[in-house]
Amino acid sequence: VKPAVAEPAAKPAAAAESAVTRLYLNAGSFSQLVNAQSLQDSLKKQGFAASIKEVTTEKGKIYKVRVGPMLDKAKAQAVKSKLSQINVNSFVTGDE
Repeated sequence: VKPAVAEPAAKPAAAAESAVTRLYLNAGSFSQLVNAQSLQDSLKKQGFAASIKEVTTEKGKIYKVRVGPMLDKAKAQAVKSKLSQINVNSFVTGDE
């Protein structure tokens, strides 16, 4: 009886999490932290809410420079457009 109770309990938490999806723009991924910090500093000086997310992959650590969070796609697309005007190619991603 207990395993049947445990599984449904896990589902509402996942549903609640996806209901509030925070969107980020991935402005760059770097293997060197100093390079990620350079882009982050540049974006912050121009008024973007940039942060660095450290991700461990099978090839080692990657430092992702992200702008956000934003709560809707329209806002994310508007910021993406502003980034492209300063020659920063980005793509929309969820909070990972």
